[in-house]
Amino acid sequence: MGGTAVDDHSVSPEVAGILKRYLQIQEQMRALNDEKAGLQERLAEHLADYTGPFWNPVVAGQALRIRVRHEVEVRYNEALLRERLGEHYTEILRPDPGKVRQHLSEVEPFLEPVLDLVGTPDRECVRRAIESGTVSKEAFAGAFTKANRTRVAVMRQRTDDPAGNATDDPT
Repeated sequence: MGGTAVDDHSVSPEVAGILKRYLQIQEQMRALNDEKAGLQERLAEHLADYTGPFWNPVVAGQALRIRVRHEVEVRYNEALLRERLGEHYTEILRPDPGKVRQHLSEVEPFLEPVLDLVGTPDRECVRRAIESGTVSKEAFAGAFTKANRTRVAVMRQRTDDPAGNATDDPT
């Protein structure tokens, strides 16, 4: 199966079987994750008044260790607060890794002074630095590992979508 060209429309029986089983497992995992989330919710309800950090029940002869953390989740209406607080809005903010990632191209210049703390080597930056002569190729000898990988994501295609957009998250 390795190294052969792939036709976009023909599928061998072996690959069809692999894909069929993959989709079955994907659906089973989705169902199991949903069931697990429901069970966690029910356990949380059961442990709502529990005060210890761990609960150590024995179930069917199996000793378990359940971590119990009670947390308060607060969600703010950011647009409303920005309007109400005006220039003081930034006084209540902390960096949000998700938002930093979302706006990385805009914040990257501000991160340059602390890249040694928050950065990681980037393959394209390494290539450019070597090509420009800023750093020598020899400096990287023995300082990295390299592996060739093929990543595959399987998604179901919506039958009502002429553009062929996928409906499932790739896994």
